[in-house]
Amino acid sequence: MKRIAQTLFLIAGLATSSWSASVYVFSCGNVDNDNETVAAFQASGHDVILGQGVNTFLNLNVISAFDVVYLPANHNWGFYWDLAQETAMVNYVNSGGGLITAEWILWMTAFSSFSTLRSVFPAVETTSYDGRGIASYTRDQSDPIINAGLPNNFSMFTTSIAGVHTNIVAVKAGAKSFYRDGTDIMVSGWDYGNGRVVNYSTVNGANQLQDANFRTLLGNTVTWVSSNPPTGPGIQGTVVLEDMVGTYPGTASVRYIDVATNVGAGRTTALLSPAGILTADGPDVPGNYRAVIKASRWLSRVVTVTTSASGTANFGTVTLLNGDCNGDNEVGPGDFSILASAFGSFEGDPEYQSRADLNGDGEVGPVDFSILARNFGEFGDI
Repeated sequence: MKRIAQTLFLIAGLATSSWSASVYVFSCGNVDNDNETVAAFQASGHDVILGQGVNTFLNLNVISAFDVVYLPANHNWGFYWDLAQETAMVNYVNSGGGLITAEWILWMTAFSSFSTLRSVFPAVETTSYDGRGIASYTRDQSDPIINAGLPNNFSMFTTSIAGVHTNIVAVKAGAKSFYRDGTDIMVSGWDYGNGRVVNYSTVNGANQLQDANFRTLLGNTVTWVSSNPPTGPGIQGTVVLEDMVGTYPGTASVRYIDVATNVGAGRTTALLSPAGILTADGPDVPGNYRAVIKASRWLSRVVTVTTSASGTANFGTVTLLNGDCNGDNEVGPGDFSILASAFGSFEGDPEYQSRADLNGDGEVGPVDFSILARNFGEFGDI
């Protein structure tokens, strides 16, 4: 079976807008900075949810529903994660998730924060930092995804948030330096487990987030960390999207967990036909896996599959529950707020939101409210 996610991306000619990843942005503790961050990722066509504060991280399971996690700490940096929190993020990366961090996370790591999570970071941390007024980016080790649509050199004014930049000068063995500013490494990344991680050495404040080239770089980074899918023997089956009367979305996400070890074995973007037939590449090593299947506004469900080099594994039929407007894998108050804000609108109206049109009939109305009410309080499988 082809590398589905990679193939879809490459056919589109490496245009950043062709790849729409789901991104969970941890709040940095400042509304304006959070909104600017969300807008920057959305500018590249990615689906973004602003979540809990990075200094709290109480819902450890929510990140598993997303392709990419963005981890800043610009205005809420005075915290430590416990072992369970750090392990949850390490497991997320190992299972195929993409992680992007900003400067404060790196700087805190040098002061013994994230003693477990630091293992997944490509950069060699340091306590040295500065408040440079301009950040310059010169291409170092080339990558067609990271570099797409960008000049070899670009720069922008920065925004100081008790500093701007941690002076990273080295990366770990196997990691790449994508951009430099003189001797300083500005963006570094690597493959870790089944996932990918990128460290930014800057705080990524307002001036950077408003710069067109930097927005492109951020969008490219999301694409890069979310485009390392498994390529083993495939799976196939029927997915029923509860209540859907409109056209099925063309894709769904699949995350694999090894049954024997309970360790993640990668995630991929599956093709979902109008008839609900899902096809996806499987883990690189054939075996017994739990496949966690999720589609946009439906809750995830787990099926068990045994992949084999001799052919495609069929998981039968699975039904996904409706009502997850905001994509956090539960039906709750956040989803109600989205539906309420679009209630009474029709496709084409300014207030219309497709994620609130739960049955896909082109209208956000009483039927959608009934669906949400029926499933309120439900959680997806993890």
